[in-house]
Amino acid sequence: MGSATTYPISEHALERFQMRVRPALEVDAARVELQRLIELAEFASEPPAWHAVRTRREADGYLLVGDLLMPLRYLASSGSWLILTCIARGGISDRARGGRNEVRRSRGRQAKRRRLRQGARMRRAEGAAFAAGGSAAAPSR
Repeated sequence: MGSATTYPISEHALERFQMRVRPALEVDAARVELQRLIELAEFASEPPAWHAVRTRREADGYLLVGDLLMPLRYLASSGSWLILTCIARGGISDRARGGRNEVRRSRGRQAKRRRLRQGARMRRAEGAAFAAGGSAAAPSR
């Protein structure tokens, strides 16, 4: 990257980079890592095909390094390009992740209801056996 162009990192972009790319890093270390990657990134005016098919809105420009995409907003007042977010190729969108998590929560609730119903049936069966003269004690010899 040319030294004349600046790429300030939004807090959102830093959070997404840490969450999606380097979750083991503390925030300060993630910022340093992201700044290093920015130095290696290539500027593009169009998003890569893998992102273009699923994006909801276009950015003014993009930085791309490997499978990491950073959409940009041009700030005319300073002549810099603000990094809006970080998107890793192969990752899923927040909307898709939310849907996936809701399905998992629903399955968990269904499994819990099944376990509760099964436990209630077992308790009723044990109660019926006891009422019919059975005993919960060990059989006598």
